Amino acid sequence: MTTSVDFYFDPGCPFSWITSRWLEEVRTQRDIVVTWRSFSLWDKNGRDESSGHAEMVKVTHRSLRVVEAVRATEGDALIGKLYTELGKRFHHDKETSDDAIRSAIAAAGLSSDYAAAIDNTDLDEAITSSMKVALDAAGNDVGVPLLVRDGRGYFGPVLSPAPTGADAGRLWDAIDGMLSMGDAFWELKRSRSGAPILPDRPE
Repeated sequence: MTTSVDFYFDPGCPFSWITSRWLEEVRTQRDIVVTWRSFSLWDKNGRDESSGHAEMVKVTHRSLRVVEAVRATEGDALIGKLYTELGKRFHHDKETSDDAIRSAIAAAGLSSDYAAAIDNTDLDEAITSSMKVALDAAGNDVGVPLLVRDGRGYFGPVLSPAPTGADAGRLWDAIDGMLSMGDAFWELKRSRSGAPILPDRPE
């Protein structure tokens, strides 16, 4: 039986990136369908200019405009590929600029016309709407990565590093079991320390 989940991400969040790579591996082992959804940490954090990550999340918010422009025209199918190209540049190549977004658009095989979305503030409404669905499902005191299944949202899993191979599938089975509990399951957490451990850069 196919399991469908929505995965909410900010392209600049390293933990979203790590979890997304785990999900990509799980997709090769389990019958799951992932829909990639926008979540702007720039908006979630109140567009705080004093934040140490302000410049980066402003750029990654601009990349989410491109994500929503692609979704509006092409549907959901190409969002995962675009996110992969953005993540490679933001996290592995340490390129956080509009030029990196344009490079990701090209590498994803998309029209260069989508670069116009970078400055299109009209697309912010689609990002806000996406976030509202996530926060309605999970509550306001969450960030990303965030999974939504059957209308219920959960922050995480936060992984560092992400398991690979058979371990990746086993972790999914455990999480799938928790998600299937519906309203009976609320939270599982411990304090995190240390910098995120990224996977290898995708090809």
